[in-house]
Amino acid sequence: MADRDALIQFELTPVHEVVPWELDGVKCLHWFGLTRGSYNIRCGAIDLFRTNDALIKARPDWNWRGAFCDYQVARLHMDLLQILPHVLNPVPSDILDYVRTIIDQRVFWRRFRELSGGHDDDLAVFSQEWLRVRHLAGGYDRSIPDVRIWTEEETVTIRWLNNCGNEPETGLAWNSVDDGEWLLSKTDFLAEIRQFHKRLISEMAGRVDSVVAGCLPDDVEVDIDNLLIEQRQERLNALDRALATPVDENWDFIRKLLGEFFG
Repeated sequence: MADRDALIQFELTPVHEVVPWELDGVKCLHWFGLTRGSYNIRCGAIDLFRTNDALIKARPDWNWRGAFCDYQVARLHMDLLQILPHVLNPVPSDILDYVRTIIDQRVFWRRFRELSGGHDDDLAVFSQEWLRVRHLAGGYDRSIPDVRIWTEEETVTIRWLNNCGNEPETGLAWNSVDDGEWLLSKTDFLAEIRQFHKRLISEMAGRVDSVVAGCLPDDVEVDIDNLLIEQRQERLNALDRALATPVDENWDFIRKLLGEFFG
């Protein structure tokens, strides 16, 4: 994995190794598919997206590409930018007190599950919406823990709960990371996001140029016009759009609901 000091790390799969999508016998690739690679979030010395080494050794027949998440890097890019407006919007300290520690957060979710399905179910759901919109999606890979990111004043917290469970045949954990959290300044966090965005767009610019020049096999279809639009407009400007997205959270109402359901 390149740049092991970065918070968000990735490597693109060599373009000639990227497997095209196939539908009704037609092979094709697009910008998203061309971002196939491996990626990780590294908090200090802890790799959040690392599959359990013991599981990899126990199942060599699965032909692992490596220990880290093997998927389209665009997926992580999109998911981070989707939650970024809420992540950067500070959460009041008294609301964060409901999940101040990892134990508090697990108690919070247990209480929420108890409330689900009751006559006040919709209100109960809304009472934890502020935490849901700060959740980094990861359900597409069993080895990705439950990650939530929020800002309190000028400090960003990245907290992960290892709810990955065990691989059923071996009984081994998908991910061996312990529950934990990592704190950094809002300025440093945003700098890491910018660095990730800049590097992905830069590396994909070279990849797109290669595809336009005809590096892919003749039987792989690519919509070149759409590929260039995505690279030069949609994906390039995605971070700016996320940063310009307004966020309106009714903290007084959320505070009232939390007091009723969890107080």
